[in-house]
Amino acid sequence: MSIGTVSRRGVSLIVALVLAAFATAAWVSYVRSIEKRAIDGNATVQVYVAGDVIPAGTTAETADASKLLVKTGVPKRLVAEGAVTELPQLRGTVASVTIQKGEQILRSRFTSPEQAARLLQIPPGLHAMSVEVSAPPGVGGFVQPHDRVSVIAKVQRENTDPLVRFLLQDVAVLAVGSRTSVAQPASGSREAARESAEPSSTDRMLLTLAVSPYQAEQLAFAVMEGQVYFTLLPPGSEAIGTPGRTAGNVFG
Repeated sequence: MSIGTVSRRGVSLIVALVLAAFATAAWVSYVRSIEKRAIDGNATVQVYVAGDVIPAGTTAETADASKLLVKTGVPKRLVAEGAVTELPQLRGTVASVTIQKGEQILRSRFTSPEQAARLLQIPPGLHAMSVEVSAPPGVGGFVQPHDRVSVIAKVQRENTDPLVRFLLQDVAVLAVGSRTSVAQPASGSREAARESAEPSSTDRMLLTLAVSPYQAEQLAFAVMEGQVYFTLLPPGSEAIGTPGRTAGNVFG
């Protein structure tokens, strides 16, 4: 066997080894890319979904307080474009459409209160009127857009006891506004004042109702001159006449 033949075989062996090394590296790279895609495909992203139906007109703050915004892990490949991952992304916004239970919360489905006001479907001949009340008189925060409510008013009449009576009955709720924290001034003894170093807060809510011009005047008077309380009606309820209540007939 000549030296030239051995030399050619050596070169061929080296070339084969180099090609094998390249092929192995390419295969490893390919396998790793598949593994990465598999891992990425199974990775989850924490996004918010609707825990129940969120009616159009509901503020993000109200939806959060009502436990309607639930954070959960969703496979990365299934995360919708614009999905909300942090609640501050919705701060100060209102649902512009009804969001069904289980839907991912998208930023595009929420809008500013000003824009939402333009989306209110006010029945012909009626007016949209907003009233701010604390949570208990507002049915503890259970009122949602499209509900029906009645309004009880307490008004002080001249030379008589205060009168509490149904002012409006079976009124449509167009929207439910955000809650804000209202500081309550400390009062009472020095001990109470010390205990109230940080002022307490009361939940407030804004109810936007569909009322006639006459009802709007009644409601405005009650809000400005007295106190109002709301009751939540089940579907199909009818207005019922009542005599109203004073200190003289509250028990009978």
